[in-house]
Amino acid sequence: QHPSDLAPEIEVLPLDELIQTKDWADYLAAVLPPGQVKTFRNGLQLTAGRKTPFSTEIMLELPMICDESSACGVCAVVTSRGWRLACKDGPVFALDDMVSEDGSLG
Repeated sequence: QHPSDLAPEIEVLPLDELIQTKDWADYLAAVLPPGQVKTFRNGLQLTAGRKTPFSTEIMLELPMICDESSACGVCAVVTSRGWRLACKDGPVFALDDMVSEDGSLG
């Protein structure tokens, strides 16, 4: 069911239907914990280190206990551009910039 407050051009799909979007999506957004970024990329059958064929952004679910003062570092994530703080630099990051826990790109 399509949420009534979204434009009809926007589709909200469950993750198990993610692979379908690969052929027609112009833009893809997801909310994920950092540990699921690699699974998300694999679900799209994308190769790590290669640019995605469409714009993809991930909003990371991270604790931000310092109230966005970037003083504690709890929300730090590794990106292709080095360490970033979700409270200061995010919490939305391009999938192409995300680095997996094993050190490979998203």
